[in-house]
Amino acid sequence: MKLLATTYPHPDFFPPTLNAITELSNSFEQVIVTSRNISDVKPDFAANVIFMLSGKYQHIRASEQASLYKKIKSFFLYVSLLRRAINRYKPEVVVVYDPIPLFAYWLIHKLISYKPLLWYHNHDTSEISQVRKYSVSWWAAKYENRIFLNHVKIFSLPSLERKKFFPMNEFNGKFFFIPNFPAISLFGKFYEPKTIGNTVKIIFQGSIAEGHGLESIAELLDTKIEGKDLELIVKGWIRDDNFKKKLISIAERKGCLPKLKFIPFGPYSELPLITRTCHIGIGIHALNTNLHTTLAKASNKLYEYAALGLPIIVYDSPHYREHLDKYEWVFFSDATPESLKDCIGAILLNYDKLSKSANSSFMHEFNFELNFKPAMDYVIESASGIAGKEAS
Repeated sequence: MKLLATTYPHPDFFPPTLNAITELSNSFEQVIVTSRNISDVKPDFAANVIFMLSGKYQHIRASEQASLYKKIKSFFLYVSLLRRAINRYKPEVVVVYDPIPLFAYWLIHKLISYKPLLWYHNHDTSEISQVRKYSVSWWAAKYENRIFLNHVKIFSLPSLERKKFFPMNEFNGKFFFIPNFPAISLFGKFYEPKTIGNTVKIIFQGSIAEGHGLESIAELLDTKIEGKDLELIVKGWIRDDNFKKKLISIAERKGCLPKLKFIPFGPYSELPLITRTCHIGIGIHALNTNLHTTLAKASNKLYEYAALGLPIIVYDSPHYREHLDKYEWVFFSDATPESLKDCIGAILLNYDKLSKSANSSFMHEFNFELNFKPAMDYVIESASGIAGKEAS
């Protein structure tokens, strides 16, 4: 049996997709992955994974700034690759990640010589009002529900709260909830019981911008909490140079610039090596958008922290309270310096116990393998049925 998975950005930008490909490659004879050529990272896939990229290499930031003509050209190169891959390998299952790949599949579905089982996994909800009119994203968002109802047989989301953004009452396929949890196969290799010396290392990993409480943590860098110094590690994309300058300015004003460290975005496989050197994870999402108010199970960073024994600080909202209040290693803050200081102090008072509890929750509840299994079992059974019909 064969399965084809397709993403518009490079899959290394989406850790849950990497995890899914790893798990699926254990059960399918071949897994074909198609994507645009916008990252020089070569994921360490199994030998039975065929990785195909469309177009010449172009860094993702350059692709974002390209002209409309070049963006449209890039899209149709991706569509062409998807069509060729499906017709060549004839997978029983095609899984499309997010609206643009779904739209691409719809454009070519009549040119495919057979009809595979279509599985749609949506990482992030699309808001048509937030994208440029007549762009590829706009067309994908415009047709998403129509394609969803007419073609999708399996649908999955990382957040149950996001079901309200789809016409689920009209959907006749099978739905699965697949949270964005990290995989034991990767993060399990890097955990070790943690201790803290004279400095508490606080990390935020992800897209670096307003709304994560980073300015407030920078304000605390000249403060000792429970007799320990603080250090802030910020790892990931920085789209707004002015925000980076703002953090640097705060640290300079406090005389603590060496305590503020920036680590650029890099291959996902290298992330645990950095995170495990830290002690507390910041998972604050204080912006009030459809995406940010549905992240308790969809924000993979929260559980990547926990996997490596880092207690976490999240935003104090009803959504996060509902999902995470019962876990002793989760602390809630309104993102002010005073609130964050209280959270850090409470964590340090009982650090060893909280750190071990976080990792235990990952191993027994918040890991990808456990939560992906129901969907994978169903897909394997469905694919076997398709393969059996073709054989007969």
